[in-house]
Amino acid sequence: MSKKPAVRVNEQIKAKTVRLISVDGKQIGIVP
Repeated sequence: MSKKPAVRVNEQIKAKTVRLISVDGKQIGIVP
């Protein structure tokens, strides 16, 4: 039950990065 929350946090971090890019209008949050 420790891996489920971790995955959720990871998805939220990615969503925040995508939001930052959308607000800025640039692709500076996409890091391979």
